[in-house]
Amino acid sequence: MYKLRFIVAAMLVISLVIGCAGTKPSVEGDKQQLTGEKRPSWVNNPKKKSDDKIKAFAGISRQYAMEQDARRDAQRAAFEEALLSMGAFGKLLIERAASEAGVATTIVNPGVAENQLSQWRAKGAVLGDVDEWHVEKWREFSGGKWSDFYVVNCLFLMPRDAVKRFAKELLEQQAAAEKAEENQKNIQRALEQMERLQTEDW
Repeated sequence: MYKLRFIVAAMLVISLVIGCAGTKPSVEGDKQQLTGEKRPSWVNNPKKKSDDKIKAFAGISRQYAMEQDARRDAQRAAFEEALLSMGAFGKLLIERAASEAGVATTIVNPGVAENQLSQWRAKGAVLGDVDEWHVEKWREFSGGKWSDFYVVNCLFLMPRDAVKRFAKELLEQQAAAEKAEENQKNIQRALEQMERLQTEDW
């Protein structure tokens, strides 16, 4: 009986030693992905989801303890990306319209352009729609304990004709700020030319 107890005790000790040796201690910054391991292709290549009427953008959130906060941040990031692209292409559209209308391409003041971007930024993501979400749940070892967090990707779709609306509003703001009648006429000519331009290459 004594031998049996000794053998059982010895086996328990050996099991504990092996178990402890096989478990790697957690260190600060260790991360484990719990869900959402397979990312869709649009995360790194959103243009695959674009067509002649829609331009697609991808946004990724920072780390958040709450999934809803991560979703909001991903949508904000995608919308900001869309706005930056729209601002750059909108100015190009204005240059095209001005050139084809035979007026100077410097008809827009940079300050007015920045104000227009700020106004559209304030409107928020209502200018487009989130078509798809990808949610990842992670666990991180920090401060001596494991904590869960979320990282979210979103696929954001913006109508291509929105960039023409942006450029037209920008020209209209510039016209309202202009005091010289000749400049106002030039802006009006550019606006008329803008109607003929296409936005499929945005």
